[in-house]
Amino acid sequence: MTVMRIPGLALFALLLTACAVTPPFDSAKLSGADRTLSYQQAVTDSAALRGGRIVWGGSIIETRNLSQYTEVVVLAYPLDAQTRPLTSSSALGRFALIWPGYLESADYAPGRWLSVIGDLDGLRDELVGESRHSYPVIQAQYLYLWPLETGPAVSPRFHIGVGVRL
Repeated sequence: MTVMRIPGLALFALLLTACAVTPPFDSAKLSGADRTLSYQQAVTDSAALRGGRIVWGGSIIETRNLSQYTEVVVLAYPLDAQTRPLTSSSALGRFALIWPGYLESADYAPGRWLSVIGDLDGLRDELVGESRHSYPVIQAQYLYLWPLETGPAVSPRFHIGVGVRL
């Protein structure tokens, strides 16, 4: 009778791993990154925090391809444990990320969700509409563009087995 249970347990374990959510950044990429550094801290104390590695994310507002790099302006949101933006929370403010190379603006389009690991590189003062705002700049090391079908974590979801959602 115990021989029959082994294949059943193996199948059950396989089904459980199929439901597991894989984080976009492995522990090596997250190593040394400060997940507790708030947006407000970065704005108010940017000089002291310059060079610090951070993990942020949000919704893309604009992507600008320049000659040597791409700049992406993002509306920041708090992140969940998987570094996914939580849109059920209030937006924190804007930040700009600098990517050393070309990013396709059709992929990195307004409204897409991304998460970034990078180094804080001070503040930028820029017009937003007719008002001047200062927001943090990140020299990006790693980017994760969330798939369209996954999207941000809006509400709790419950999964059973493979491909069944409630």
